[in-house]
Amino acid sequence: MRDDKKREEMEKELLAEAFDECMDEQLSFIPSEREIARMHRYSEDFQQNMQELLDAGGKPKRKKNTITQREFVYSFNKIAACILAVLVVSGVCTGLFLAGGKKSSGTADTAAPETASIMEDSVEEAADEGVETEGESAENTAAASAAGKENAPEKITFAGHDIYLTQEQNVTAETESVKTLVSSPVIARDAEVVKVTIGNISETPISYNANMELQVQKDGAWYVVTRNSEPVGQQDTTVVLEPGMAQDEELDLTDYDLDYDADAYRIITYVDGEPFSAGFRFESVEQGLEEALEENK
Repeated sequence: MRDDKKREEMEKELLAEAFDECMDEQLSFIPSEREIARMHRYSEDFQQNMQELLDAGGKPKRKKNTITQREFVYSFNKIAACILAVLVVSGVCTGLFLAGGKKSSGTADTAAPETASIMEDSVEEAADEGVETEGESAENTAAASAAGKENAPEKITFAGHDIYLTQEQNVTAETESVKTLVSSPVIARDAEVVKVTIGNISETPISYNANMELQVQKDGAWYVVTRNSEPVGQQDTTVVLEPGMAQDEELDLTDYDLDYDADAYRIITYVDGEPFSAGFRFESVEQGLEEALEENK
């Protein structure tokens, strides 16, 4: 009996230790309160709407009905199609009446399908015009985006170095089997490292390259930031990650010359040969001053 009790106590202790380790690992994904405060900023539109609500004594203003240009064109096309259909039907009926009054049933049966066909063609033309308008707008947006990437220069000067356009412009941060994220999407300008977490959310092992790459966004395109010193010798940086496990990696920012006012940065790591990104940016000067004032209060 005593042995059974000791065994149960040992099992409880082991389960408690395993539970604590799992909780610590899960909590490591949650940013600190300071990082959460940096992540969330109220937009100007939100602040303006709240001010209008306060000025109105807590009663929201009634919104006026507004119709966009696309909706107006589409509605106008439908109305025009209906009017055209009515005019066509009226003209056909008038022509039949003037042509000689009553006709045989065969003639009437022939005229009816022709009239219906004219009406259907008119309505379809009006609908097609609305669809073409929306399609042209979407195509123009996609074409403009593609043109921006194609027109991006292959090489630019960044922080005193020549950097080159990366081949992978659109890189995901999460799939059904892999998830990557940074400790905070906004980091301090004096930060020396950026922590990146790679998680295996699949049911099979994965492998990734711990030698990560830093990229910067300039004018809508991504470029590879040059490292000041490359690692000496050939090192195996492949890490195998079991199912349901996560691993933290750090990128040393002191190895790079950086522009803290750049649009955005991202860290690229290759998981099973596929690139994954974790994006961040540096805090603005105003954010740094606000935090310094809050700490000195």
